[in-house]
Amino acid sequence: MILCVLRLYSRHKKITQMKKKLLAAFAVSALLGLSSCDKAEKLLFKPFESPLSFDITIPVVSSTSTETSMGSTTISYNVDSLVKAKTNNAVDGSIVKSMYIQQIAITITDPVDNNNSLSNFNYVKMNVSQGGTPYVFGPFNVTPGAMIQDSYSVSNSPNIRPFFNGSAVSFSLVGQANKVTTHEMHARVSATIKFDK
Repeated sequence: MILCVLRLYSRHKKITQMKKKLLAAFAVSALLGLSSCDKAEKLLFKPFESPLSFDITIPVVSSTSTETSMGSTTISYNVDSLVKAKTNNAVDGSIVKSMYIQQIAITITDPVDNNNSLSNFNYVKMNVSQGGTPYVFGPFNVTPGAMIQDSYSVSNSPNIRPFFNGSAVSFSLVGQANKVTTHEMHARVSATIKFDK
């Protein structure tokens, strides 16, 4: 009787140890599987650049002594659908950990004249926010003689990915005028954004 009990106990102990080993092996393979999926997603995703543009209305500028508003807007921007489109639905927007603005361009879409053009400004700044404190790009000096269009390379852009976690992002321009304007102007602001993992 005692021998039977000892044998049963021994078998139970071996089965328990086998279960523990199997569970440990399963846990390790699951972790490796997740790691492999993560690696596979990163291999499928290649950093890319994408344009972003929006229209603003530059109000009449009546002061040359202080910075003045050059218009603002809030746009909807879906990182998820953009990344899916760029990767044939292989990965979604969660793979993007970094977004950097590489270039900004401003184009006046109205007819310009000597009193109303980009040359009315010494410099411009662009603010990006999502309901909180904005990040300021610039100031960018307006190229002498630029009336309709000017572009600026952005060096050392911060990671603006946190601003794109929601559905809407706010952009605004401010500038320092060197000459007052006589009427409002409409402009298109374009930016090149680099998406990275």
